[in-house]
Amino acid sequence: MKVSIVIPVYNVEKYICRCIDSVLDQSYKNFEVVVVDDQSPDRSIELVKSYQSEKITIISHKQNKGLSASRNTGVNHCSGDYLLFLDSDDYLQPNALEKGISIIQNHHSDIVSFKSKHIDDDGKTWPVSWHEKFKGLTSGDVSISDHPNLVWDVAAWNKLINLNFYRANNIEFDEGQRHFEDHLFSLELFTKTNKVSVIDDELHYYAIRSDASNPSITQSNQFDSVLYRLRMMESVISYLNSSERSYLIVHFCELIIYFYRQVLQLAYESADTKDSFLDVITRFQAIFAHIGFEPLSKYPFEAIDLALHLKYLSHNHICCYFESPNGRIKCADTLLRLDFPEKETLDVDWVSYSQHYSYRIKPSDHFFSKALFMLAQPFYMKWTYFKGDKGVHAIASKNLAVLHIQRSGLFDEEYYSINASLNFKSMRQAINHYVFEGEDSRIQPNSYFNPSAYLEANPDLRHWKGSLFGHFLIHGISKGRAIR
Repeated sequence: MKVSIVIPVYNVEKYICRCIDSVLDQSYKNFEVVVVDDQSPDRSIELVKSYQSEKITIISHKQNKGLSASRNTGVNHCSGDYLLFLDSDDYLQPNALEKGISIIQNHHSDIVSFKSKHIDDDGKTWPVSWHEKFKGLTSGDVSISDHPNLVWDVAAWNKLINLNFYRANNIEFDEGQRHFEDHLFSLELFTKTNKVSVIDDELHYYAIRSDASNPSITQSNQFDSVLYRLRMMESVISYLNSSERSYLIVHFCELIIYFYRQVLQLAYESADTKDSFLDVITRFQAIFAHIGFEPLSKYPFEAIDLALHLKYLSHNHICCYFESPNGRIKCADTLLRLDFPEKETLDVDWVSYSQHYSYRIKPSDHFFSKALFMLAQPFYMKWTYFKGDKGVHAIASKNLAVLHIQRSGLFDEEYYSINASLNFKSMRQAINHYVFEGEDSRIQPNSYFNPSAYLEANPDLRHWKGSLFGHFLIHGISKGRAIR
């Protein structure tokens, strides 16, 4: 069986050789590589040409068309039996194709999906968290109707796809959706076959770029990122409603809850005008109007409070949520005075909720804390701090966390002492122990805040070296992050 690997290329000269090398070094050798030059302005295509491999074909667009169009162009030039999309900053394990083809030979699968891991520019790796949602599905006759958690398998780049199946079902990428195009694409794949296999091995590396001048769109803080995410959600809900797969909307809602708050926060921070932000609110309200009672009722209140505000409160209230120092508390108080279907199932610990989300830091706090840190440290520590030493930054971050945890009044010394099985001479000693030792063991600072749950709700903090409770107090509250 021949595998066609489609690699769209745009502005990736730092990564493209690693990508191409990982393909040419595959243990399974029956493949072709279709590289699509989307008018890359850098040396990327020059580097691809330098390989002079008969396995590589380069197709060039006359103008930049985006990732979706590049993938469609690549498919049109494929001659293999199976198809694999590979982003040009990502790369494969040497045995990726071999393992995929082995599964295909045993199960005659239309789709073989495998796991991936994130990798940053320093070589640090960590799992792609949503892969855990469909862990253990390894048979060759998996279907999304029997395993709806496949709705979480939203990537194009972790799948071997039968090319005849792909073409017979007229599947292609929406070229108007230049980014976040994988969600609808993956659902179209899964809803048109019941011959899916899932490999439990991590065979792919998903690059997280540290170069702020050249981020991928999924790492971008631009308003365009918000609009493409919105369009993705709208198109998926429309597809599920029109394809008699509406039962999957409940499961797609889980994915929306996973990231909707961050999208709204980004919209608030990046919108050029208030009207643009209000338009985002209106579109989110329409999205949540499609989501009934059941999906939201199973979440803790702090995870869905903003979703409920979008369903039942006005634009002015939503703006207050983001603009006012205690907007989250005010909106929750207004909401809980109303009658709405989900209210009966909500388990709201109002005292803890209001205490945790009322804490606010002053802009001057960071300046004075850093100044004190600098005064207290020897010359070497100061020098390495300004040179960017990550260890010293972590110490500074943890010291800042100690200050804010003590100031917040949210640390429960008695609760922590019991769970840590230690006696402390003072509140400050207990907080220091929590920040520098206890949190690594996932001991909670009080009965409400769980570091493990906060990390699960905010997977981008996986490599955060400071205190998670400190992060919540200093950054999480103001950014609208969920505790769990």
